[in-house]
Amino acid sequence: TRWSITPTTALKAGTGIYQQPPQGQEFGIDQDNLTVNFERGWTHEVGVEQRIGQSGTVDWTGFYKGLDQLIVQNPDAGNATTDPIYVNEGIGRIYGMEIMLRKALVDRWFGWISYTLSKSERNDYPTRSVQRTAEGVVTRGPQAWYDYDFDQTHILTMIGGYRLPRDFEVSGRLQHVTGNPYTPYDLAVQDLDSDTWAPIQT
Repeated sequence: TRWSITPTTALKAGTGIYQQPPQGQEFGIDQDNLTVNFERGWTHEVGVEQRIGQSGTVDWTGFYKGLDQLIVQNPDAGNATTDPIYVNEGIGRIYGMEIMLRKALVDRWFGWISYTLSKSERNDYPTRSVQRTAEGVVTRGPQAWYDYDFDQTHILTMIGGYRLPRDFEVSGRLQHVTGNPYTPYDLAVQDLDSDTWAPIQT
């Protein structure tokens, strides 16, 4: 929804529920015995837009997305032929804000600068934690939140362009992004049959 409170100022808000089906091997044991449901996300955003002069605008947006039914590995899976390998126990949250300054194509110059500050976190087992060891998987107590693999805290983007004679345009873009988080592997388990190593995050 959008509400113009003055000729140059507008408020906006939106919400929506989204679902994503399982991918690849997450479907379960076989096609006739699906063991997981769709993952779900509920997104909310609010913002304000302010026009400056004939060509400039400032846009601020705050957002929050709550995730549930995320597909994670089943720590209780013992029998690969009967126990589900994946379960819908994971939850997540994504929150932050974005501000954008934009100049429309007037007097040949155009472009914008945007900055996003955000956080993306996951909790695979909100009612129990999973501690992985070289001997197997041990469950103990509630698990803490951790940064998602694709978390990017700061995103700065600058785009500028100029219209030349004969309807030619030149433009360029500069972007700086922090992330993604990286967790080194300190331990590994050797499979003697295939002579391979399975890394373990600590």
